Amino acid sequence: MRELNETVGVFQPDKLILDPTYPQQVGSGVFADQATPTLILRGQLLAKNAEGKLVLAGADNKDHLSICLTDTMVEKETVGEVLLAGAVNANGIIVPEGEDVYSYKEDLRANNIYIKNTIGGM
Repeated sequence: MRELNETVGVFQPDKLILDPTYPQQVGSGVFADQATPTLILRGQLLAKNAEGKLVLAGADNKDHLSICLTDTMVEKETVGEVLLAGAVNANGIIVPEGEDVYSYKEDLRANNIYIKNTIGGM
């Protein structure tokens, strides 16, 4: 799970970089209700919980990944704009899935989380 935790941690607000060849799929989703208003920042990696609502991605939430596209104040039934993620390379850049994408671990592969090998074929 270390690879997943490192992958989840690479995104920072306003430092989100997209590969220009990636077929961007912008969508929207409903955030899980919050007891107090919570700010979700642009570039934050999101996942869907068991109810199909958007939550922050982490070791416990790693299904149906997407990336928050705008700073969003989340309360009850808040809808957010997201980019549907394809693959993530070692530098945290969203790239298309292709022949040079490989799976680190079976548990990552089962949840469609991929790391693109970008370092000299290593």
